[in-house]
Amino acid sequence: TSSSSTGSGTTTTTTTAGGDKDAADETARQGQQQPQQQQQQQPGGGAVDPRVYEQAFANSSVPLAVVALDGTFLRVNAKFIEVCGFSSDELAERTIFNLVAPSQLHVAFSYVSLVLRGVDPASHLVVYAVTRDSKPAPYAMAVSLVAHEGGPRYFSTSLVPLSNVPQQHADGPPTSDS
Repeated sequence: TSSSSTGSGTTTTTTTAGGDKDAADETARQGQQQPQQQQQQQPGGGAVDPRVYEQAFANSSVPLAVVALDGTFLRVNAKFIEVCGFSSDELAERTIFNLVAPSQLHVAFSYVSLVLRGVDPASHLVVYAVTRDSKPAPYAMAVSLVAHEGGPRYFSTSLVPLSNVPQQHADGPPTSDS
C-alpha cells in the first residue's frame, strides 16, 4: 500500500492481496467493488473482517466514491451524496467528469490516460469541482487509482473542502481579489 499526500488531504493507492482476486473480480463485475479489500492483520494475528471496511466507507464523514475506470460511479457513501447534491440514481447516470470544472477537464482526462497506461500509477489528481448547477463547488475532488497485481482496477475518489474559498469563476479554479 502506498500513500500520497496533498495540501488538502491524503489519498491512498491500495493493492488487494493476491488471494482475493477472484472475489474482487466478481464484485467489480457486479458494480459493488469495496474500496479496500486488502486483508490487514489485527494484533492477535487474525485478518480484519471485510465488513469493517464496508462500514467505514458507508459511515465515513468524508465524502467517498468508488469510480470505474471509464468514470462511472460504482459506489458512493451518504456524505458524498450530501456534499455533491446529486442522488445515487443521478450519479449512476453521470461520470466523474460531470463533476470536474470545465477548465480542468483536460487535466482529468490526461491523468486518467497516463495512469491507465501505467505512467506514474501511484500518483493522484486533485481538481476543482462543480455543483449540480455547474457552479464552482466549495470543494475539490481528489482521485487515486486503485490497482490489483499491478493492473488498474478502479478509482478511489473523495471530495475535499477548500479552505478559505476565495471568489470563484464559473469555469475554473478559485481566484483571489487581492
